[in-house]
Amino acid sequence: MKMYLAAMDTAPMFAPEGTTRVARVLAALGPRMLELAGAASDGAPLVPGDPEHTARAREILQDKFLGVEQPLCSAEAETSTCAGRTST
Repeated sequence: MKMYLAAMDTAPMFAPEGTTRVARVLAALGPRMLELAGAASDGAPLVPGDPEHTARAREILQDKFLGVEQPLCSAEAETSTCAGRTST
């Protein structure tokens, strides 16, 4: 992954933005990938995000971006939806 990110850094950019650097975040669940996200990117999305895991991720990423998913659960008469899953 480190080599891939280094190659991305040196590759020419052909997007309309030209040489403008765009934010890069890495999907990271475990501590090693979170450390890499903190060192070689602008942060990480965190799914799932229980409070303890979120706290550990924040310690590792420090001031980098940390996107935490907050599932919303609702109950209706015939179906129940939680975290994107539907059950009847």
